[in-house]
Amino acid sequence: MSPERIGNVVQSGLDDSLTQKKIFERIRTADDEFFPRNIAYWNGFMDRVRAAFGLPYAEAYPTLKKLDKEISKDFEKNPDATLTICLAPTFFRIYALSVRLEAGSNALRTAVAVYLIKARTGQLPKALPANLPAEPFSGEPFEYTPTAGGFILRCRAKDLDKNEAYEYEFKVKK
Repeated sequence: MSPERIGNVVQSGLDDSLTQKKIFERIRTADDEFFPRNIAYWNGFMDRVRAAFGLPYAEAYPTLKKLDKEISKDFEKNPDATLTICLAPTFFRIYALSVRLEAGSNALRTAVAVYLIKARTGQLPKALPANLPAEPFSGEPFEYTPTAGGFILRCRAKDLDKNEAYEYEFKVKK
C-alpha cells in the first residue's frame, strides 16, 4: 500500500462506486498518519484472516463471512479501515474458491486410487481404502457409490457459499 499505487488497488478491489468515491475522498484528504494507521489496521485484519484460513471449513467459512461483514461496517466509521475494505472481499472469495478446488483435486486423487484398484483386481472396490484425501467441507472421506458405469464420489457436507454438496461422477471402461 502506497500513495502512488493506491488508485489501482481501489479500482480493482471494489464493485461499489459509492465506496470507491468515499475511499478516494479519504485518501485525498489524508494526513501523514493515514497510511501507517491503515497499514496497522490491515496487519491486524490479516492476522484474523490467516487464523480463519487455518480452521476447519465449518468454522472458517462463518468466521470469514463475519470478518467480511465487520470490515464493511467498520469502514463506515473508521478511516483506518479504508484501504483494507479494498481487498477484504477478495479473501472471502479466494477462500471459497480454494476449498472448491481442493474438493475437486481430492476427488480426482481418490478416483485415481479407485482406478488403480480396478486395474489390479479387475473390479471396483466395495469401499474406499483408508488414508485417501478427505473432502474439505466436512474433513471426512468422500462418500463412495459404485454405479453401473463407474462410481460417484460425494462430499458429505455442503459448500456453504453455494449451498450445495458436490458430487463427482467417474466412468470405468468395460
